[in-house]
Order: sequence, then C-alpha cells, then structure tokens
Amino acid sequence: MVEDICRNKAFWLLAAAWPALLSSPAAGQEVLNIDGIDTEAGETEIELETRILDEDPGAGLFIQAQFEHALSDRWAIGGELELERDPGDALLADAALASLKWRAPRGNSGFGFALQVSAGYASQDRAVVGETAAYLGWSNAAWSLSSKFDVEQVFERGAEPEFGYRLRLARQLGDDLEIGIEGAGDLWTADDPQHRIGPYIELPLGGDEAPALELGAFAGLTRNTPDIQYRVEIVFEF
Repeated sequence: MVEDICRNKAFWLLAAAWPALLSSPAAGQEVLNIDGIDTEAGETEIELETRILDEDPGAGLFIQAQFEHALSDRWAIGGELELERDPGDALLADAALASLKWRAPRGNSGFGFALQVSAGYASQDRAVVGETAAYLGWSNAAWSLSSKFDVEQVFERGAEPEFGYRLRLARQLGDDLEIGIEGAGDLWTADDPQHRIGPYIELPLGGDEAPALELGAFAGLTRNTPDIQYRVEIVFEF
C-alpha cells in the first residue's frame, strides 16, 4: 500500500511537469550549462540547500552548504557542510568535506565530464570520510541531461561504502528559467535502498549574477524512502 501511494505521488508530480518540458524554447538561447560540470574560470558558486523529509513519525530536515571556486577551465576547489535532524531530535552537523574537481574540456560536442574527490570528517560517526564522484552530461540549446555517480566511504571498522546516483533532464523555457525532472537514490546497497523522483524548477531572482532559486518536490519509490521530499536551494555565483 505504501509503495502504491508513493507511485501515485510520483505520477502526479511528473504529470504536472511534462507540459512545460514539451513547450517551445525561447529563441536565441545559448548552450545550457550542465549541472555539476560548468563553472567559468575564476567564478565562485555558493549553494544553500534545505530538504524537508516527510517521515514517520514526523518531518526530518537536511541542510547542505557548499561552495566551488574554478581555478581554471579544468580545475576547481570546493567544500561542503552537511547538517541533519531526525524527527524529534536536534539539528546536528553530519559531515564537513573539502574537494578537488577536474573537468574535461567540453568543445562543441555538447558533452561534459568531471571527476571530483573529497575528504573530510563525519562527526556522527567520529571518523574520516572520503567521496569520489563522476559527473557526465550533455546539453544543447534547449535541453540538458546530467548525471552524478558517487561512492562514499567512512573509514571505520565494519563500515561499507555507499554508492549513489542522480539523473536530471532539464528544459530551458526562457532566460535563466529552467524546469526539469530528477531521479536520485542508492546503487548496490543491500539494506533498505532509497529512490526518489520528481520535478523541479529553477528561476532567477534578478538580473545578471543575481541568485537563482530552485524548488523541487520528490516522491519516494521504495518503502524506506520518505514519502515526499521538498527541496529549496538558492545559488549565488560571482
């Protein structure tokens, strides 16, 4: 029954997004950026993300703050701080990491690739944590398809690596206005894997170099996944 409800939620979320995805793009658009791959040399990006998780017996909370600074066309450095709150508990710092990213030149093909390695400290596990992530995507004047595959390892006795994925299909509707569908979850995880899917919209909050706001709603597809997740992100680029 729970999984049937989740599937129904996913259906209605996706049905609401399709009309905008299939609409005609604005004229004169440039090639879209690919999420996680494109940052101009010398540019700094700061992203603040909040997720509200519909869980039993209440609402959980996940907050992530991350930044990335492009040293050149190929290299970027960054970092992130993650905080979590389970239903009924206090908000606690979960992990802090520093990262190094290498990006392949995109050329005129529309394809992009980036590889990122991160290391830091998981405070709740009281152990060092490492992560490797691969980004792969493609874009043209109206559409972009992006993916992220990552493996995270907490370096303590008995800890097993966690594999994750994220897939995004996006459509640009006008100047800096984007709507898309995202699926994300666990790969090769034996115990209670999580999968979610749903639409999101990204819109500018002003002119050039103004912050961008992203809103999303994602339905759970497995029993262990929260029935619905609401996500709010604000991104600053300068």
